[in-house]
Amino acid sequence: MCGKQGYDSQLLSLKGETLTREENFDEAAEFFKKAATWHAHDDREATKKDSEEKRTKLYYNAATAYVQLGKGVEALEMYKKVIETEDGASKWAIHNSMGLLYYDLEQDDEAIASFEVALELESDHTGVLRNLAGVYLRQGNATAAVPILRIAGLSTRVSITPATL
Repeated sequence: MCGKQGYDSQLLSLKGETLTREENFDEAAEFFKKAATWHAHDDREATKKDSEEKRTKLYYNAATAYVQLGKGVEALEMYKKVIETEDGASKWAIHNSMGLLYYDLEQDDEAIASFEVALELESDHTGVLRNLAGVYLRQGNATAAVPILRIAGLSTRVSITPATL
């Protein structure tokens, strides 16, 4: 079965990927969103876990396309959907990405909250620690930032944060 109203989530996803390669991120995001929405009605997945992982990827792809367009609010909406479906070890990275978007939108309280959740999930990640310290420094709160930067300096974890955010 191809899903409700004849939509095929795999074809929608492929169209989104094609549009991404063409750097048509606005349309790509819409196709990824539609694919994720209709994927729930597609009964071809072998297991519920497979289906959830696919939807997670589709929402993540939509968020990434919105980031490329500088549409932080829309990207945050998609990241929130990723968090609703994601149970995996990479959930901290989504919260970190959300924190970076909130930072760009100058929503410091939300950025701090997102980075703190990321640190609850991945307590010694250097990149997240530095991002959190950066928010405090922008607020002029060196008292909060300096200890976090010291911890980041002692951490041995390799830091990889999205460069496009």
